[in-house]
Amino acid sequence: MVVADAVGRRLRMERRPIPAPGPGEVLVRIEACGVCGSDVFLLDGGFGSDRLPVVPGHEACGRVEELGDDVTGLVVGDQVALYYISNDPASTYVRSGRPNLGPGVRRMGVDLDGAFADYVVRPASTLIRPPAPVEPASLAVLTDAVAQEARAAELVVMPVSTWVNDVRHDDPGCLAAPEPPRLPAQTTLRF
Repeated sequence: MVVADAVGRRLRMERRPIPAPGPGEVLVRIEACGVCGSDVFLLDGGFGSDRLPVVPGHEACGRVEELGDDVTGLVVGDQVALYYISNDPASTYVRSGRPNLGPGVRRMGVDLDGAFADYVVRPASTLIRPPAPVEPASLAVLTDAVAQEARAAELVVMPVSTWVNDVRHDDPGCLAAPEPPRLPAQTTLRF
Protein backbone atom coordinates (compact mmCIF):
# COMPACT_ATOMS: atom_id res chain seq x y z
CA MET A 1 0.00 0.00 0.00
CA VAL A 2 0.96 3.63 -0.34
CA VAL A 3 1.06 5.82 2.76
CA ALA A 4 1.06 9.59 3.23
CA ASP A 5 2.89 10.07 6.51
CA ALA A 6 3.66 13.80 6.68
CA VAL A 7 2.66 17.04 4.97
CA GLY A 8 4.89 17.82 2.00
CA ARG A 9 6.57 14.41 1.91
CA ARG A 10 6.42 11.92 -0.93
CA LEU A 11 4.16 8.92 -0.61
CA ARG A 12 5.92 5.79 0.57
CA MET A 13 5.28 2.08 0.13
CA GLU A 14 4.45 0.02 3.20
CA ARG A 15 3.53 -3.62 3.76
CA ARG A 16 0.70 -4.38 6.15
CA PRO A 17 -1.28 -7.53 6.89
CA ILE A 18 -4.53 -8.03 4.98
CA PRO A 19 -7.27 -6.57 7.22
CA ALA A 20 -10.15 -8.72 8.41
CA PRO A 21 -13.76 -7.55 8.10
CA GLY A 22 -15.79 -7.18 11.26
CA PRO A 23 -19.57 -7.52 11.60
CA GLY A 24 -21.33 -5.62 8.82
CA GLU A 25 -18.06 -5.10 6.95
CA VAL A 26 -16.59 -6.45 3.71
CA LEU A 27 -12.99 -7.05 2.64
CA VAL A 28 -12.56 -5.76 -0.92
CA ARG A 29 -9.61 -6.54 -3.21
CA ILE A 30 -8.99 -3.26 -5.03
CA GLU A 31 -9.00 -3.41 -8.84
CA ALA A 32 -8.74 0.33 -9.58
CA CYS A 33 -8.37 3.56 -7.66
CA GLY A 34 -8.46 7.01 -9.20
CA VAL A 35 -6.25 9.91 -8.17
CA CYS A 36 -8.28 12.96 -7.16
CA GLY A 37 -7.43 16.55 -6.38
CA SER A 38 -8.46 15.73 -2.81
CA ASP A 39 -5.50 13.35 -2.60
CA VAL A 40 -3.16 16.21 -3.50
CA PHE A 41 -5.00 18.46 -1.01
CA LEU A 42 -4.37 15.78 1.66
CA LEU A 43 -0.64 15.64 0.86
CA ASP A 44 -0.42 19.44 0.99
CA GLY A 45 -1.93 19.42 4.50
CA GLY A 46 -5.33 20.73 3.44
CA PHE A 47 -7.20 18.35 5.73
CA GLY A 48 -4.72 19.01 8.57
CA SER A 49 -1.51 17.27 9.53
CA ASP A 50 -3.39 15.42 12.28
CA ARG A 51 -4.96 13.23 9.55
CA LEU A 52 -1.58 11.68 8.76
CA PRO A 53 -0.36 9.02 8.47
CA VAL A 54 -3.11 7.61 6.27
CA VAL A 55 -3.46 5.58 3.09
CA PRO A 56 -5.00 7.95 0.51
CA GLY A 57 -7.46 7.00 -2.21
CA HIS A 58 -11.22 7.25 -2.29
CA GLU A 59 -12.25 6.71 -5.94
CA ALA A 60 -12.15 2.92 -5.96
CA CYS A 61 -13.69 -0.33 -7.02
CA GLY A 62 -12.84 -3.96 -6.59
CA ARG A 63 -14.09 -7.47 -5.86
CA VAL A 64 -15.61 -8.80 -2.67
CA GLU A 65 -12.96 -11.02 -1.09
CA GLU A 66 -14.51 -11.82 2.31
CA LEU A 67 -17.76 -11.02 4.13
CA GLY A 68 -18.03 -10.12 7.80
CA ASP A 69 -20.85 -11.48 9.94
CA ASP A 70 -24.34 -10.12 9.24
CA VAL A 71 -23.57 -9.05 5.66
CA THR A 72 -26.32 -9.85 3.18
CA GLY A 73 -26.86 -8.98 -0.48
CA LEU A 74 -23.24 -9.55 -1.51
CA VAL A 75 -21.22 -12.65 -2.33
CA VAL A 76 -17.51 -13.30 -2.70
CA GLY A 77 -16.46 -12.28 -6.21
CA ASP A 78 -19.05 -9.50 -6.67
CA GLN A 79 -17.76 -6.37 -8.39
CA VAL A 80 -18.37 -3.32 -6.19
CA ALA A 81 -17.76 0.40 -6.23
CA LEU A 82 -16.67 1.82 -2.89
CA TYR A 83 -18.53 4.91 -1.75
CA TYR A 84 -15.92 6.73 0.30
CA ILE A 85 -18.18 8.22 2.99
CA SER A 86 -19.53 6.27 5.93
CA ASN A 87 -21.68 7.54 8.77
CA ASP A 88 -23.65 6.23 11.72
CA PRO A 89 -26.84 4.73 10.20
CA ALA A 90 -28.82 5.91 13.24
CA SER A 91 -27.76 9.56 12.85
CA THR A 92 -30.33 12.22 12.07
CA TYR A 93 -28.39 13.07 8.91
CA VAL A 94 -28.47 9.53 7.53
CA ARG A 95 -32.13 9.04 8.41
CA SER A 96 -32.98 12.28 6.56
CA GLY A 97 -31.15 11.18 3.39
CA ARG A 98 -27.95 13.19 3.98
CA PRO A 99 -25.34 10.54 4.87
CA ASN A 100 -22.47 12.81 3.80
CA LEU A 101 -23.15 15.31 6.61
CA GLY A 102 -22.75 15.41 10.37
CA PRO A 103 -20.12 14.84 13.03
CA GLY A 104 -20.04 11.07 12.44
CA VAL A 105 -18.86 11.26 8.82
CA ARG A 106 -15.74 9.18 8.11
CA ARG A 107 -14.01 9.64 4.76
CA MET A 108 -11.96 6.81 3.30
CA GLY A 109 -8.53 8.15 2.40
CA VAL A 110 -8.75 11.06 4.86
CA ASP A 111 -10.18 9.97 8.22
CA LEU A 112 -9.37 6.29 7.73
CA ASP A 113 -7.16 4.30 5.38
CA GLY A 114 -8.15 4.44 1.73
CA ALA A 115 -7.76 2.42 -1.44
CA PHE A 116 -4.17 3.08 -2.55
CA ALA A 117 -3.80 -0.48 -1.31
CA ASP A 118 -4.42 -4.05 -2.41
CA TYR A 119 -7.25 -4.56 0.10
CA VAL A 120 -9.59 -2.35 2.10
CA VAL A 121 -12.35 -3.08 4.62
CA ARG A 122 -15.55 -1.06 4.20
CA PRO A 123 -19.01 -1.13 5.76
CA ALA A 124 -21.27 -3.19 3.50
CA SER A 125 -23.64 -0.21 3.33
CA THR A 126 -20.98 1.78 1.41
CA LEU A 127 -20.58 -0.76 -1.39
CA ILE A 128 -22.45 -0.39 -4.67
CA ARG A 129 -22.84 -3.46 -6.86
CA PRO A 130 -23.40 -2.41 -10.48
CA PRO A 131 -26.24 -4.16 -12.35
CA ALA A 132 -23.76 -5.35 -15.00
CA PRO A 133 -19.95 -5.57 -15.13
CA VAL A 134 -18.22 -2.22 -15.60
CA GLU A 135 -14.63 -1.62 -16.63
CA PRO A 136 -12.79 -1.03 -13.28
CA ALA A 137 -11.20 2.34 -14.09
CA SER A 138 -14.60 3.79 -15.06
CA LEU A 139 -16.39 2.27 -12.07
CA ALA A 140 -13.76 3.59 -9.65
CA VAL A 141 -14.26 7.23 -10.61
CA LEU A 142 -18.05 6.96 -10.67
CA THR A 143 -18.07 6.91 -6.85
CA ASP A 144 -16.74 10.45 -6.57
CA ALA A 145 -16.55 12.21 -9.91
CA VAL A 146 -20.10 11.26 -10.84
CA ALA A 147 -21.73 10.54 -7.45
CA GLN A 148 -21.94 14.22 -6.55
CA GLU A 149 -23.63 15.07 -9.81
CA ALA A 150 -25.97 12.08 -9.42
CA ARG A 151 -27.03 13.31 -5.99
CA ALA A 152 -27.60 16.81 -7.37
CA ALA A 153 -29.73 15.33 -10.16
CA GLU A 154 -31.76 13.39 -7.58
CA LEU A 155 -32.38 16.59 -5.63
CA VAL A 156 -33.86 18.29 -8.69
CA VAL A 157 -35.85 15.16 -9.62
CA MET A 158 -33.95 14.40 -12.80
CA PRO A 159 -33.71 10.68 -13.65
CA VAL A 160 -30.06 9.68 -13.32
CA SER A 161 -30.22 7.51 -16.44
CA THR A 162 -31.24 10.58 -18.46
CA TRP A 163 -27.99 12.41 -17.91
CA VAL A 164 -25.61 9.46 -17.43
CA ASN A 165 -26.62 7.85 -20.72
CA ASP A 166 -26.30 11.15 -22.58
CA VAL A 167 -22.76 11.93 -21.40
CA ARG A 168 -20.21 11.68 -24.18
CA HIS A 169 -16.50 11.04 -23.70
CA ASP A 170 -15.70 14.35 -25.44
CA ASP A 171 -17.98 16.29 -23.06
CA PRO A 172 -15.79 18.50 -20.81
CA GLY A 173 -18.21 17.82 -17.94
CA CYS A 174 -17.54 14.08 -18.10
CA LEU A 175 -14.78 12.98 -15.74
CA ALA A 176 -15.16 9.24 -16.36
CA ALA A 177 -13.46 8.15 -19.54
CA PRO A 178 -12.93 7.01 -22.19
CA GLU A 179 -16.51 5.69 -22.48
CA PRO A 180 -18.84 5.97 -19.50
CA PRO A 181 -20.87 2.85 -18.78
CA ARG A 182 -24.34 2.69 -20.30
CA LEU A 183 -27.05 2.09 -17.73
CA PRO A 184 -30.47 0.56 -18.36
CA ALA A 185 -33.25 3.15 -18.52
CA GLN A 186 -34.69 2.09 -15.16
CA THR A 187 -31.37 2.18 -13.25
CA THR A 188 -31.50 3.89 -9.87
CA LEU A 189 -28.19 4.79 -8.28
CA ARG A 190 -28.20 5.01 -4.47
CA PHE A 191 -25.33 6.71 -2.69
